[in-house]
Amino acid sequence: MRKFLIIVLAMVLIVTNGLLVGCVPKVGELQDLEVELHSVTPIFAGMESICFTPIWTIENPNDFPVTVEMFSYKLFAEWMPVIGREGLKDIYIPANTEIEVKDVCVVEIAGLNGPIVALAFVGDPNDIKARAAESGVPGIIAIVDQTLAMVDQLAELSKALGGASMAAEAVAKGKDAGAAAELRAISDKLSATLNSPKMAKMLGPGAGDKLTAAADHAEAGMTAALEEDVEILKGLAGGAKKMVTKLVTGPACVAAAMPTWKTLGGKLPSTLYTLLAPNDLKDAWDTIPAKAPTFKSEGTISIDSAAGKKEMSFSGLTWTG
Repeated sequence: MRKFLIIVLAMVLIVTNGLLVGCVPKVGELQDLEVELHSVTPIFAGMESICFTPIWTIENPNDFPVTVEMFSYKLFAEWMPVIGREGLKDIYIPANTEIEVKDVCVVEIAGLNGPIVALAFVGDPNDIKARAAESGVPGIIAIVDQTLAMVDQLAELSKALGGASMAAEAVAKGKDAGAAAELRAISDKLSATLNSPKMAKMLGPGAGDKLTAAADHAEAGMTAALEEDVEILKGLAGGAKKMVTKLVTGPACVAAAMPTWKTLGGKLPSTLYTLLAPNDLKDAWDTIPAKAPTFKSEGTISIDSAAGKKEMSFSGLTWTG
């Protein structure tokens, strides 16, 4: 009897274990998650910065739950990168379920990811002109064209003043008999322009008079005075070169960036439009048409599940507000 019971119990255990093994669900291959950029809405829009809340939908098409160990993304507003955490962690998604993932991102008008700095960093007048042209706003295009025309003039003046300083130095050292005539020719050509009120604001008063004085000293053979003139002319050439950079990264980039900034929902900072008198930028700002911004997103996802781990990427996601 005891032996019979032992045999029966053994058979029951074997059958039970077989059933348990047979009931363990088989986990299939881990499929990629489906990611979409659902929306990007502003939660604050000011004169200096804009805060956005981007929302992505992530669908788990698998018949088992997954954990997103890391959700890393890049977000672009129009043509600019947006600052975000770019690393959302430990997101649980049940089987055959879609969830929403959100973050908070910032664009600063003059920050490292802002439109002004983005244009200034490139520093290409053609790119700046192209951004202005894209706006289709006559006032913006005019400001950029006028500013870049001034940049071209200053670049030529800087080059000419550099040549004048070299000619003055050659005369002072007695190395070039024709240098005095060259210096006089430069003086006759540029002194009036350098003395103009516009140039006086950028290079200081009397720049043309200083160039004329150098030509006079060269013709008179006043070596000691010429040595001082050389340094003065070098300083004027350097000042014109610095003003080129200042105009490109200042008024030109500010004006070209404004249509994008307004499209994103930002307000015009008064500290910027005072760079351009008499309020030209503010007048142009008022004529910039309303436009819905376009956002783009790309990134990578690290997934963990019963079927194992996986890395996947996503790109080309767009949303227009």
